[in-house]
Amino acid sequence: MKKTYLCLNLICLIFTTAFPQTQFRFDINRIVLPIDNNGILADVNIDPYGSGGKLDNVIFLFSGGFFMSGYNGDSLWSNGVASASLVKDYLPGSVGSSESDTRNRIYVVKNIDVPFGTSWQNWSDAVSIGASFYDGDNNGVYNPVDINSNGVWDLNEDKPEILGDLTAWCVFNDGVPSSQRRFSDIEPQGIEIHQTVFCYDSLNTNYPNLENTIFVRYRIINKGTITTVLDSVIFGLWADPDIGCCSDDKVGTDTLLNSTFDYRTSEDYEFGINPPAVYLTLLQFPHTYIPNVTFVDNNSNGFFELGIDTPSDTAEYYLGKDIGTKKLPGARNIINSSSMGWKKADPYSGNPGTKLELRNYLRALKRTGQIVDPCDWIYTFVTGGVNCSKINPYYWASGDPVDSVGWLWKTGSDVRTMVNTGMFRLLQNEPVNIIGAYTTVRGIDALNSISVTKEKVKAVIRHYSTNFGQFPTGIINSNENVVSEFNLSQNYPNPFNPSTKISWQTPVGSWQTLKVYDVLGNEVATLVNEYKTAGSYEIEFDASKLTSGI
Repeated sequence: MKKTYLCLNLICLIFTTAFPQTQFRFDINRIVLPIDNNGILADVNIDPYGSGGKLDNVIFLFSGGFFMSGYNGDSLWSNGVASASLVKDYLPGSVGSSESDTRNRIYVVKNIDVPFGTSWQNWSDAVSIGASFYDGDNNGVYNPVDINSNGVWDLNEDKPEILGDLTAWCVFNDGVPSSQRRFSDIEPQGIEIHQTVFCYDSLNTNYPNLENTIFVRYRIINKGTITTVLDSVIFGLWADPDIGCCSDDKVGTDTLLNSTFDYRTSEDYEFGINPPAVYLTLLQFPHTYIPNVTFVDNNSNGFFELGIDTPSDTAEYYLGKDIGTKKLPGARNIINSSSMGWKKADPYSGNPGTKLELRNYLRALKRTGQIVDPCDWIYTFVTGGVNCSKINPYYWASGDPVDSVGWLWKTGSDVRTMVNTGMFRLLQNEPVNIIGAYTTVRGIDALNSISVTKEKVKAVIRHYSTNFGQFPTGIINSNENVVSEFNLSQNYPNPFNPSTKISWQTPVGSWQTLKVYDVLGNEVATLVNEYKTAGSYEIEFDASKLTSGI
């Protein structure tokens, strides 16, 4: 098979003359990340570059992917793409498609591509197997044609769905036979996932706050070939970070940023005195319908039916500045429910060996199903005067290792980490969209890397909150004292008892709502629900009437 290598500013592409493109290598800013078309991130060997996600040419991510578990009736199923844990349950292509279908490849489009050129035309094949596009002429058909022949793209013309400066899209399904799975008692459930990996080129477009992040969107669809409802589904964004030498990594949870993170407390043989931290962040959460909470169930059948039931809430999915926002009346977006980590080949907390063990991990339980006790857990300790009995056990190692306060990981090792959503349903042909991000930054030393990575993650979250439309170059214009972008700051103090202050900023006047939710996604307080002019605001949240720990 003949291969040709073509290197451009953003990427290095590998073209093969015999087969469609089943692998792709991001090479942008200081990050290298190979992927393939069945969902594996980083653990993809592309000759002659090798495998692994790399920062400054040193591996920071051995493998990335996801785990998922739910119920088909009374039957539990669990699957995922987590190569380091020997779980690879997905095949390229749509549910029921032939593995030899040449459309089952990775489609790549760049923000700087020539409008209506080759990549835009190739996107037609992607659309035929489920990819989204900007429908400029509103006819429901993808036809990237320069209508007025002016050589530039106009709003009334079709274009690919381009997120960031570089987008790579593919589709895969859970069609791996049970006999070839780690969990050999699991049959395919008819699940199809459209994966979009994207990032920004800070050198060409001057977005330095986003240069260390790779975004991943999973559009999950129950195709209904097995059942119309997959219930109590939990999705976990999973990673096996290897920060240089893999034997001394630790796990933490940043509850305010919906993240888990891996870090070191000392120098690394390969990175030197300032190894990076690696954040794994959930940005966009799945939607769920809750009878008589998010909608009035007028016919009492437990399902939301537009035109019959009365919506009392609305979920939103951010689809990018071109396509806009998708609203789902009668639903709400649920927050992350837990986070955790485990050691490779550990007898008590190692790789999940059964579907039930994986389900337990997705609920942040021990491998055998018990709740972790922060006061007495072999892999962690509590320090800094924090009352261990008050710590939420579903967010493992949720302390601050920089200041050595709270619930911390004890000893470094080769660890995996996962941040999990709450439970949702996969209804037939109703897509669920989840967006995550991998962010890695080097500070002046190992602990400072945590601090600087955290600041980058805050910028990533701010960018996401504008539907990927505004860029986090700053919050306040100090010369004019004018707020230049939306920002919700960390509450202070945190932890708090019984009250804390929450501040936010808005560059425009608008109707604004500030709500507090518990870990199950239940609303516990509405602090603001009124029109606010542009400016900076602060409000006190008094939680004295709420149960401690929620």
